[in-house]
Amino acid sequence: MSLLGRVGYIPILKSKMGEWRALGSIPAQDQDCILPLMVVPPAGDFDPEAGQALEPAEHLKRFGGRAFDYWGRRPFFVDAFHVDDERHAGESGIHPLTSLLGRAALAGARAYPATSLRHTPAYQTAVAQFVSKNPGAPICVRLNAAELEGDRLAESLDDLLRSIDCTVQQATIVVDLTSLELTADEHFVDNLLTRLNYLPNLHDWMQLAVTLTSFPEIPRVVPGERIRRDRTDWQIYQMLLACGERLFRRPIFSDCALEFPNYKPAGRATPRARFRYSTTSEYVIDSGTTTKKPHGYQAIFPVARTLASSPEFSGETFSRGDAFIASLAAGRAGPGQAWQWRWASTDHHLHLIVDQLRPILGLPTRATQHAPPEPEQALLL
Repeated sequence: MSLLGRVGYIPILKSKMGEWRALGSIPAQDQDCILPLMVVPPAGDFDPEAGQALEPAEHLKRFGGRAFDYWGRRPFFVDAFHVDDERHAGESGIHPLTSLLGRAALAGARAYPATSLRHTPAYQTAVAQFVSKNPGAPICVRLNAAELEGDRLAESLDDLLRSIDCTVQQATIVVDLTSLELTADEHFVDNLLTRLNYLPNLHDWMQLAVTLTSFPEIPRVVPGERIRRDRTDWQIYQMLLACGERLFRRPIFSDCALEFPNYKPAGRATPRARFRYSTTSEYVIDSGTTTKKPHGYQAIFPVARTLASSPEFSGETFSRGDAFIASLAAGRAGPGQAWQWRWASTDHHLHLIVDQLRPILGLPTRATQHAPPEPEQALLL
């Protein structure tokens, strides 16, 4: 078994409070098959715990503690593309990726770097420094759709690995197709299969994953409205696996949970009462009003009631996030905060994906039972 264990799911998550706490509320036996790839937000992104937009130094300072508090010593990748600049290095001159990895290690967490062909020379130097100090440590290489089609892909990957002094065998390659408009048809799947089959060093990578998402980039939902989107990402993955021996290596499933992967921080903004929710075949978004006066955070109550009373709702025993949504719908708790709504949605999604992967990974069926209340619920009353 590799240093990363037996991985069955690589969610690409924005490194925010809701996502970290969702990882922490997954049952321990299911955490073992999840390998998160955390994308660190740029400075200026609003932090709900601090109640303000974070300056560069503050932004990096919280990373290690959060990682250990919610993910313990389980491995994860970190992509610091958005903080790859002089502002985050500050007077110390230490590259932000080095700072993040160091803070994680000091806190007891196991963070490993993610990079790509598009990251800067300074970033690649920081990765190389980590590899030199941690021989044989796993790293992640992200490859986008355009690069997958490139004429010099093999040479480019070789150059990258050589520059960071890393072998193919210690690298997980994540083929990120989130820029593509997905269609669950044979033509799309056949093209994807061909590209994956001819990936350079196909059988030598430590792990291979394919990232797909059909979550809308800008969910335009008016108050009181519900929109649906097919989970084309999951449909394509199932179709890919159904190709059997035509598929030379089975990739690990990867998605972006309930977010589109773009990162456009806008500082502090008034949140809208909204739940994003995944079913076995769809993404559902229920929206309410903003939390401005006179509605306040109580605007989440009618949204929770709509979701909890719909046939799409998995029931309050499905996960802690679902138990939280049900408690809002029944008026058993205060409205909470926007990051907790985000936590509940992400917690449900992670549970759902692992359940869908169980027969593929040979995992036992999860016995759903009434989930204990999330510790933060005491703050809601």
